[in-house]
Amino acid sequence: MKYNTDIPYKKEILFLANNFRLFTTDMLLALVKYNKKTEPKDKRDYARILATAASNKIISKTDKFRRSDNVDNNSIPRMCWTKYGN
Repeated sequence: MKYNTDIPYKKEILFLANNFRLFTTDMLLALVKYNKKTEPKDKRDYARILATAASNKIISKTDKFRRSDNVDNNSIPRMCWTKYGN
């Protein structure tokens, strides 16, 4: 199976993977806003983007979840991600 190697926000994902032991979609969202990049219309796309990065062996899922730090969020637990191989 051939995977999509064109990952949106790849630079930001690599930054999170290299600088944090665990990170969530909220951290990616904050980094995208900080860099003033165009955000996807659907917030669920952030999870899809991270799943694509995982299929390309850049990051991997963990069995840990953490509540959202975003104030205007409903505090649904978010999956934590880590650098591939950790």
